[in-house]
Amino acid sequence: MKRTTLVLVVLKELIELIKNAKLTLSCAESCTGGYVASILTSIPGASEYFVLGCIPYSNRMKNQILGIPEEILEKYGAVSNQVAALMAEKIRKISDADVGLSTTGYAGPATGDESEPIGTIYIGLAFEDITIVESLKLDGKRTEIIESTTNILLYLLFDLLKSEEKTNEA
Repeated sequence: MKRTTLVLVVLKELIELIKNAKLTLSCAESCTGGYVASILTSIPGASEYFVLGCIPYSNRMKNQILGIPEEILEKYGAVSNQVAALMAEKIRKISDADVGLSTTGYAGPATGDESEPIGTIYIGLAFEDITIVESLKLDGKRTEIIESTTNILLYLLFDLLKSEEKTNEA
């Protein structure tokens, strides 16, 4: 997959924000299969801020590794707001990181249905006492959906850290 120029520019600034704030982060990725972690660790010095990357692709692993209750997985499904939130919160707690990131969804070409077609994605971010989840409806091939999901999640983190930086300066 090819990273866009805009993302590379923002990525460097994002990493600078993370390092300046002395934050650590971890990822629990399902539909992106480790791409978020790959991007975050592609910059030299990633060991200063990156703690753990986990790819709990199956519901069994979401339950066994992250501790997401089977009842939640059965009631809402793995591709849901609730599971994205729990994935971000649990990976943060398990790894003792400051920030937990998560992705879950249908990147294609298989799965999905009329109610949740391919491109239905949930991204999660857990930081301090807040958890943010966004629902995405993306178009494109599998690799495009994975890249777009990653970009949107990293922009979400960037925006949060920028607003935290402004708050701390005030």
